[in-house]
Amino acid sequence: MYTNYYDYYYLGSAYAELGQYEDALDTFTTALEIADTDETISLESISTVFKKRGEMYILLNDFESALYFDENNQEALDYYNFLTEKLNMSI
Repeated sequence: MYTNYYDYYYLGSAYAELGQYEDALDTFTTALEIADTDETISLESISTVFKKRGEMYILLNDFESALYFDENNQEALDYYNFLTEKLNMSI
């Protein structure tokens, strides 16, 4: 279907604007999986969807769990730090 990061990112953004949050999350996750450089855009978008649904702490908890099982998981640590910073900015 789509082959590059931006196709999935813009499709996910459209889903989010329409309130179709599950489709948006699936699409942003795919964008994140195929990203070759700047993953921050998709992570920001995913966190925005969770925030709109009032579930930001669920996403943060998922990364905490990943770190509990593998404290050397740099990707989970980076995402955890990103979300923690985003939450602190919105308080």
